[in-house]
Amino acid sequence: MSLSWMASASCMSNWRISTVLWLIATVTRSVIQAAKFDYEFRMPGVRTQKDDAYLCYGELIDGNTSYITGFKPIHDEEVTHHMILFGCNEPGSEEKVWSCDGGPMSDPVCKGTFTIIFSWAMNAPSFTMPPDTSFPIGGDGYKYLVLQVHYKDASAFQNAPEKKDTSGWKLSMQTTPTKYLAGVYLFVTDGQIEPNGDTTVQVACRYTGSAVLHPIAFRVHAHSHGVVNEAFLFHNGKRYLIGSKSPQEKQTFYPVENKTLTVHPDDVMMARCNMTNQENRVIYMGNTRMDEMCNFYMMYVVDSADAAQLHDRYNQQCFSDGNENLNLSSFIDESQDESDVDEDYDPYWEF
Repeated sequence: MSLSWMASASCMSNWRISTVLWLIATVTRSVIQAAKFDYEFRMPGVRTQKDDAYLCYGELIDGNTSYITGFKPIHDEEVTHHMILFGCNEPGSEEKVWSCDGGPMSDPVCKGTFTIIFSWAMNAPSFTMPPDTSFPIGGDGYKYLVLQVHYKDASAFQNAPEKKDTSGWKLSMQTTPTKYLAGVYLFVTDGQIEPNGDTTVQVACRYTGSAVLHPIAFRVHAHSHGVVNEAFLFHNGKRYLIGSKSPQEKQTFYPVENKTLTVHPDDVMMARCNMTNQENRVIYMGNTRMDEMCNFYMMYVVDSADAAQLHDRYNQQCFSDGNENLNLSSFIDESQDESDVDEDYDPYWEF
């Protein structure tokens, strides 16, 4: 056997190996790229002539489950006051776009069970989920995305007959399941703010779910009279701060500072809003610019094995009449400092 033939055979073998490696790399790269994609979910060019209009638009997420890992708001500052993204088993109307302001002449956002996925206001920036964490949509879960937009001031539409709004989100999504699944627990109160003074409205609920919740972020919402919105967890007679923020700042989700915080079955959570009213009228909670809101959104995660928590209709929100004299003494240990943390520390929750 000649040396030249052996050299030629060796070159041929190396070429084949290089070709196979190139094909493997190309296929792997294609699979990774195919597993991640962007999805724009936006209003289909809407108009309104009504101040404080709430409009909803839904899309069916067909096929297997997809996982949302990021939210980039797309909005028109001139008309968009706030946006909320819902996961629904069924949209609230068969119409393409429908009124969903909660009034007697409007349809609901969703029919049946639903979950809040994300909310945005006050020119808040984009938001990316922590590693290996997502909101699932489609498949055996919530099959519809529904976008609700609050159009506070209709004058921009009235002054420009050709103007249409396409606000919404550019969603970062993937087909690969994540280890952790996210949900949003909403605290909301009714009540009123007395004239020429300060008022605190608050709400508390006992968590009756079976999964352990890991709060990772929070968002607050109020109108112009809101000073501070905050929420607390009461566990084994001790109080822990979930989050506190002025609603006059950008209304995005902020990380929970206590990285070891966990909500266990039978724990109590409460939220309160401090309001100031320098007007000579009583201000009621409601949907319009003349009203107020006291909302606190707690983003939490569970292990993927506890996905049923995301469909537990009794443990997604907490509502009350805003009673300022809510009695929480049985849950509070006054000697407990709010900054105390659990001893068990999981570095995953570094957010």
